[in-house]
Parts: sequence; structure tokens; C-alpha cells
Amino acid sequence: MFDGATTKTAIVHRDEHGSAYAELAEDSDDVHVQANELLGQQEPQLLISVSPSFGGALDELRSLDYWLDQTGPTLANYGPNFGFWCSLIPMWAWRSDIIRNLLAATTLIDEQLGLYRTATSSDLSPTAIWHYHAAIQGMAMAKQPDKLCLTLASMLAWVFETLQKNYSAAKIHVRAASRLLSELEAPSDKMDKSTLDLITQLNSVLQLSASYTKAICEDNVDLLRTLTKGPIVARAEDLTIPPVESLIHARDLLLDSISRYIASDKTEHSARLQRLYIKSWHKAMRRYCSCSTRESHVYKKSVQLCFNLGMAFLPESEAGTFSYQATPNAVRHLLEAYERLVVEKQTRGSGPENDSIDKTIVMALELILDQVHHVHLRARAALLLQKLTAHHEKVGIQQGRLESKFD
Repeated sequence: MFDGATTKTAIVHRDEHGSAYAELAEDSDDVHVQANELLGQQEPQLLISVSPSFGGALDELRSLDYWLDQTGPTLANYGPNFGFWCSLIPMWAWRSDIIRNLLAATTLIDEQLGLYRTATSSDLSPTAIWHYHAAIQGMAMAKQPDKLCLTLASMLAWVFETLQKNYSAAKIHVRAASRLLSELEAPSDKMDKSTLDLITQLNSVLQLSASYTKAICEDNVDLLRTLTKGPIVARAEDLTIPPVESLIHARDLLLDSISRYIASDKTEHSARLQRLYIKSWHKAMRRYCSCSTRESHVYKKSVQLCFNLGMAFLPESEAGTFSYQATPNAVRHLLEAYERLVVEKQTRGSGPENDSIDKTIVMALELILDQVHHVHLRARAALLLQKLTAHHEKVGIQQGRLESKFD
């Protein structure tokens, strides 16, 4: 499937708004020049044995386009940084058949089963399964394995399995990535700076994946058995998610829960209960987004980020690297994601959802300003809040709350 592609190649472009798209090019000489220029802007490792042809089938070219425009940015909302998902992974897909197959498989599962978008199918297509199996076979049969490549592949395979809720398989890929990364780090004194930087990125992604796996993928624990310091007292609405009726409903459910938790004593018990509530909300939200055709992808992503917001206020013991307690980067990444959403919304032009998207972001920024004391993070949040409220002064949006007519 990857052979015989000598003239048709994918050249990646970005329009004036930064949106990416792939285009077929026919002149192989021009392709080599453009591909090398593109690769020259990336990590030095990517210049090794790179084929300027992205696969040999139209579905692979389409997958690259879809990843750059849809799947990559949605995954990047979780963290730890935008560049890993939207730059590093696509560029490695040019170099490696394994990564290319996993990229194709993951974009297909995103499109078909829906990652904060309306699903197009309840089952994976044979093409998605073929790409995934081809990648796994390539990983298993590699005679001279590239451990950097295999670590990236393990992280993509983790995404593929997690999106299907195959959590036991997903954990296997996290463990494999952890083992490979440990082997890579062993001779760190012999590595050049670019390789060390790449390993640092991989470490961040691995830690986030492990945190997500622990918080969301593992079975609910028996609180009475694992937490013995006093009785567990919780209201029913703090533990159960009613059927989600709309994105506004989903947003308000979680933000109200976050506010109640912040106002509580924040004990070990309440932190665990809050994490379990976020887990239930996360699953209900994904289910709603897959089925609903009423809202746009960008609106769904604005509510998706409430997950990161809720996890940020939990202790590291419950939220791992999603926790602001663990690292200020958790909030910095969240602010970057909101800034990207504002730009994405603006490029779409005016629409009936824009006010609801802005309200969601404003409510999140208020919580951040109320709870985060890091000077630079507060300044960044305040600046974005100021821009949003200034933009909506003409339609009656007040700082901190939008008028109910936008609901």
C-alpha cells in the first residue's frame, strides 16, 4: 500500500488563518525541494532517511490533512503541548511507515467514533483496523528498532485503544512507552541536545498519558476500602451524572461541581470523589458529543476543556500532571488552548454558538483568576478575559457572566 508512489505526494500548507491542508503535487523534483525545506525546519533526527512521499494511497493523504486540521488539535487540548501532536507526530509520519499507519488509524477512529465531534459510525472500518495491525506488526518485526520511533508509536497506539475504551490494551502501550523511554534515557550523557529535547517531550506526554490512564481508564475504586480516614459523606448529585441534555447543561454540571469542591475542605475523600465525578462527566460528555449533531466541533472542544479545568484543581495524587499542584504548566497549557479556541472561533466568523463558546471560556477564566496565584498565569488569563469581555460589550456581556439570553 505504501509502494509505487513516485509522483503523487502530500505537501502540507497553511492558509492565512493557520489552518493546515494537504495537497497532491505532481512534480517530484519540486516535491523533494519543498519536502526538504519543510523537514529542515523540524528536529534534526527527521532529516534521516526521509521519504518525501506520504504513503501511496489517497486515504493516507486525507489522514494527514484530517490530523493537521482536526485530530491533532483536539488531542493537543489534553496536553502537554500543541507542538507534540500537531508538528512532531505528523513529521515523524513522513519518516516512518509505523507512525504513518498509526496516524491514519487514529484519524479514522476519531472521525468514525467521534472525539468531541459527531460520530459517523458505531464501528471501526476495516481500513482503520488494517492500518493499526500493520503498525503493530511493523513494531514487532523491526530488525533494528528505532526506540524513539517505537516510543512515539506506543503513545499513538495508546490513543487508538483509549478512544475505543480498550483500556487494558491502552495500559500495555503506556507500559511499553515507559520501558522504551527508560532505555533511551540510560546513556543520556552521549546524546545531542536535540535528542535530549525530544526525550523531554516524550516524558511529558508519557506522564500525562499515565495520569489520564490512572484517573479515567482504571476501574472505580472502593472508597471505603482504600480511604479509611473517617466516613465518606457526599450528596447524590456529587457522584452521579444525569443524562446530558446540551453542551450548556454539561458545562454547568461540571463547573458547579468544581465550585463546590473548591469551597469544600478539600480532604483526601472529597478529592477522590471529585475525580470520580469528573471521570463520569468525561464519559457522559464524550457520549453526548458523539451522538449530537446540533453543535459544532469547536463548541464541543470549548466544553471538552472543562475536563482539564476540573483536573487542574485536584491534588497531584488524583490528577497527576493535570494538577496545577503538580506543575503550573497544567494551567499554562489550558490558557494556550483557550487562546487557540478564540482564534479558531474568529476564523469561522459570526455564528449562533459564538456567545456560548465565549461564555464557557469566560467562566473558566474566572475560576482560574480566583484560584491561581502565579503572577504570569494570572496576567495571561486576565488579558484573554479582557479581550473577550471587550468584544461583547455591545451585546451586553458583563465580565464574569454572560446574560442568560445567550443560553
